[in-house]
Amino acid sequence: MNCELNVLSKPDGSVILSQADAVVVASVYGPYEMKHTKIEDDMPFQVTFKPKAGPTNNLCKTYEDMIRGACESVIFRKSYNRHETTLLVQELQSGGSVLPCAINASCLALINSGIDMQHMIAAASCVIDKDGHFYVHPDRQQTKNACKLVTASFESVNQNIITLTTEGPFTEIEFEQAVKICREAAIKVFDYYKDLVKQYANAIL
Repeated sequence: MNCELNVLSKPDGSVILSQADAVVVASVYGPYEMKHTKIEDDMPFQVTFKPKAGPTNNLCKTYEDMIRGACESVIFRKSYNRHETTLLVQELQSGGSVLPCAINASCLALINSGIDMQHMIAAASCVIDKDGHFYVHPDRQQTKNACKLVTASFESVNQNIITLTTEGPFTEIEFEQAVKICREAAIKVFDYYKDLVKQYANAIL
């Protein structure tokens, strides 16, 4: 993983992150006071995922739902009632780990924006090929050769699962092993967050 914070001037938080062979830019705008009169119990959180090329598609919508679900679980949204926040995620390079890269970049952009968060989130993917080999943070070729895929995001306190998606038929043992591998990878991602933020701040959130 390679990352740089504050890559854009206009957003309240921004980051460019590469993970395996995927690269994304995530930017956070807000929280801003809502201009319309509708009263919200908590902060509306809008997520847009833009592919490297071409119009958005159903896969982009799936990514948006996964990113939103992960981020909404960690933000103190009720602290920002009558405010709204927008997260934009732009894919710069396609790869086998686009979704976990997007989730991790989103978390870093939220940290960079200074928004109140209960804890951090980290995501990882694990694939299994036809020979039964497991690969974490798969690249494009490993994903292409895989017959089974798990992508999971975890919170930083107890490493509990926040979001999870699978492709392909798993045995119970394969699924448990894949989730374990993703959790171990996510713990290393949390360590990476801390090392990264130390370069920009004296205190770790």
